Amino acid sequence: MKNEGTLPVLPTETIETPFGRMTLLKHPAMDLIDWSEMNKIRDEMIDQRNEHRKKQDQLLQDALMKNAIPPIKGELTKGKVKWRGLKLIVKNMDHHTIERWIEQRGKIISPIIKEEFKISFD
Repeated sequence: MKNEGTLPVLPTETIETPFGRMTLLKHPAMDLIDWSEMNKIRDEMIDQRNEHRKKQDQLLQDALMKNAIPPIKGELTKGKVKWRGLKLIVKNMDHHTIERWIEQRGKIISPIIKEEFKISFD
């Protein structure tokens, strides 16, 4: 059975990116969106995520320095981490949940940090 209808042809726009040229489709409904507000929301989400990640990293680094056996003194280096058998474990629980913690030779030495990535449109 042949497709009797034809798809509408949408206008396109070609832009230059650091990765090369990209051709974007321009849907008429896209003009109805206030992109400045969308960009503000995106920037706020990125800022909150970065701030949250810094707190998590500090929590893991403190646990790494204090709870490792023997405790790490001075600057944190790759050699000190490797010699003590320390590993950062990242486990995907499902499509929108991640857990992170630090282990020393199979023993958990840091709090388990659980991150959920859900967006609610309520």
